[in-house]
Amino acid sequence: MLDNPWLGIGGIEITGFEVIEVTRVGQTSFNYEVKAWATNNGKDVAVDVTAVLIGQPGGTEAIGSVLTFGAIPAGAKALSNNSFTIRIDRTQVFNESLLEFEVK
Repeated sequence: MLDNPWLGIGGIEITGFEVIEVTRVGQTSFNYEVKAWATNNGKDVAVDVTAVLIGQPGGTEAIGSVLTFGAIPAGAKALSNNSFTIRIDRTQVFNESLLEFEVK
């Protein structure tokens, strides 16, 4: 596992999330539709950037775990073109830092 679970190849990292919609799907379960922010810390433009959710904390279930970003210039930040949904059982503590992405 990487020291920073959101850091990808070439200095691309997931730096945050934006909640698009929250839907209750059970007594204690909610679906959170989210987009992610990625930052290019490299010195060159990154093209065809994708992020795949490969790990998540207990009490969660990912639905649609591949995010696309397109090109991200050096030093720039970009919001994903699409979203993914994470189902969270709110009887358990959720820590977004435990979401693990493979960024390419």
